[in-house]
Amino acid sequence: MKITFIASSKETEKFVAPPSPSKEFIPEWYTQQKHEYKKNPRFNNLGKLDNANLRMCMPFLDSLTCGYTQKTWCDIYIERDKENEGIKFYYPVSPAIMAIRKNTSTVQYPKEYYPFEFVWFDEWITKTPKGYSVLITHPLNRMDLPFTTMSGIIDSDLYHHAPSGKLPFLIKNEFEGLIPAGTPMYQIIPIKRDNWEKTVINHNKDSEKRHFLQNAKFWEFYKTNFWQKKRFN
Repeated sequence: MKITFIASSKETEKFVAPPSPSKEFIPEWYTQQKHEYKKNPRFNNLGKLDNANLRMCMPFLDSLTCGYTQKTWCDIYIERDKENEGIKFYYPVSPAIMAIRKNTSTVQYPKEYYPFEFVWFDEWITKTPKGYSVLITHPLNRMDLPFTTMSGIIDSDLYHHAPSGKLPFLIKNEFEGLIPAGTPMYQIIPIKRDNWEKTVINHNKDSEKRHFLQNAKFWEFYKTNFWQKKRFN
């Protein structure tokens, strides 16, 4: 399948890097985790591995590397405006990377965020093959970032006309300082549109067998037997 990113202007084409495969943005705190459970496994009284970490979990890695990620194309500096109980932000070059929408949001702001809605400018327009949409969301599992981008689904096979989209996000309360160029802003995940119908199956002998097989290995049962490599280039 082929995903296309269309520059919204000549300025974008010259100065703003298009979204890149998300595998290029794996955070340092993840890569620094060691496979200690293989070299020096520790077990609890129930015979279960006691020093497991996220490096064992392929679904977690898949979330980090899924789809494409847009990064900031310049530095952003966030400053609290204590006199006016507001917030100021600065960026050194154009095209504009963000803006603020005061008193226009219907979102109930959680207390851990500034009570203002900001928007990223989406300078690259996404186009997908027929039958595919895109989920645009905060970089998955990136709680370490000082902001949270809100999520939306766009039927990008049909709608790819906006010269520059606006993606809402919130900034964490009390945050002041630099958001450096190259910071992941949001993740773009292609999804196929299908009609779904729910079915419910009660716990049965097959469930028990699958549970036993899964727990028969200390690690990498899912990776070895079921995980499928995903490719986004």
